[in-house]
Amino acid sequence: MRTGVVFISTGGNKMIRAYRSFRRMEPDLTVHLFIDVGARSYYHSPPMSEFEKLPNTAILCTITNRFYVNGAMNQAMEWMKGLGYDHVCMFHDDIIFSPFEEHRRDLSKWFEKIQEDPLLSKASGISLSQVEAITPQPGIPCVPMPPEFWDSMDLESEDFWKRLKLDGNCQVYLDQVHQVYPEGLGWFIEYYGVAKVDRAGRLGSTGQIVPVSTWEAVGKFDQEFGVFYDMEYPVACYKRRYPPVYLIPNVPFLHLHNQSHGPRDPSYGTLFHDCVSAWYRKFTKELVDEFHQNLGKDYF
Repeated sequence: MRTGVVFISTGGNKMIRAYRSFRRMEPDLTVHLFIDVGARSYYHSPPMSEFEKLPNTAILCTITNRFYVNGAMNQAMEWMKGLGYDHVCMFHDDIIFSPFEEHRRDLSKWFEKIQEDPLLSKASGISLSQVEAITPQPGIPCVPMPPEFWDSMDLESEDFWKRLKLDGNCQVYLDQVHQVYPEGLGWFIEYYGVAKVDRAGRLGSTGQIVPVSTWEAVGKFDQEFGVFYDMEYPVACYKRRYPPVYLIPNVPFLHLHNQSHGPRDPSYGTLFHDCVSAWYRKFTKELVDEFHQNLGKDYF
């Protein structure tokens, strides 16, 4: 099993920050950057020359993607397959990885566990649980914030992570959805996770590991109906009675909400702007409901 790491991004300082925090945690892994320079949300700053200076890093840019996030992820998977990887660990760029020494090389350790574990080695995918930075308003559970909002804080420092009460003991909250309200910030942290490996209802929205062979067998991520990959792929696997996607306790990383799926989202006006309706059109509501009813059962 050869697993490669790729960040699928539209560039900008948030990608530099995600890379920098990842490199502290994983100093030895090769990092691949797939940058969609044709996307509406592509950031011209910093310039591509800054990315090209990053050590132990491969970069591929595309300007031909017509299928939003799914199209970029399909192209990134093709790239990684061509490089000889049979499993691909994909991340978005709105994330910050733990700065703590005790989490050093945590993702690498999971790569080894997945290879050795008979259940996980056969999984159709691995969803990495995550820490969510949530900015609420009355009647709205999660409000997207502009990148400048997050740029105003030192999100990579140990002092910041200690303020979030996640220092060194992130796993303590993995048996529940746990909320932390840092004083004076106006937003809160929610840790989604499980104490043990469990079936997941979707691929991770910010981090996941996908076998290349399974991705090919289900027809890759949807580019016809407009269903986002994290909702579509597990149901496509279930329809064929492939092994489930599993959720595992993640190496701690913080997911920042920079945008939502609505009128201001880059997907508006594209095939992907009404994902739920497309989900039912592709699979039927009966199959989607059956999928959710069978999440706790052995169906393979």
